[in-house]
Amino acid sequence: SRLQVRSVFLLVALVIASLSIANYLGWLRLKPEVSAVAWIGGKADYESHQGNIHQRALDRLQPGAIDAYLPIYDVQNPGLFLLVAELVTRAGATTPLPLEILSIVLFNIGALCFFGWVYLLFGDLIVAAFATAFLALSQFFLFFPGATHTMPFEFALFNVTLLLFILYLKNNRPAFLAGALVAMFLTCMNYWFYYMSSWIIMVGLWWQYRGRPR
Repeated sequence: SRLQVRSVFLLVALVIASLSIANYLGWLRLKPEVSAVAWIGGKADYESHQGNIHQRALDRLQPGAIDAYLPIYDVQNPGLFLLVAELVTRAGATTPLPLEILSIVLFNIGALCFFGWVYLLFGDLIVAAFATAFLALSQFFLFFPGATHTMPFEFALFNVTLLLFILYLKNNRPAFLAGALVAMFLTCMNYWFYYMSSWIIMVGLWWQYRGRPR
């Protein structure tokens, strides 16, 4: 009906508007090519989460660097994000800007996947739209897109994992399960603790859809 179409349009507009606000703040924070608003740039600690990662990538380019081309961070942690930073730097990036733009893109991908799996899980467009808007306007989402540390990678890959896993539970297609496991592995390549949180949620979803794991 016309009322339903109007409702869907308003909910989609809500999601687009909230993501647009977050992306606008992300654009204001880009450095050094874009003149960032100081208080926005300081919220996510630019030096720690952008400048530091860029410098570590530059260090990996030095002859004899023992961690070159390895997805590790501080020896004991997986660090896919640092390997990506290194590869982008080897490709010719002289500033963190390309990685900051990639970060914003990854946050948006994660938000759209979040919308998808919440909708699949609850079967309610209103819940999915308002949950996504709440997420996009949270302090985490407003101030961390653009960070080149672990945040954008873990956020995007974690939500890809849940979306594909719920699709598998609903459709029983092995391709969805394979994709979910690959995404979960890549999520876990950004710090160890994601092995625990990913499995807890996936076991819980399995229990909901398929009964107690045996």
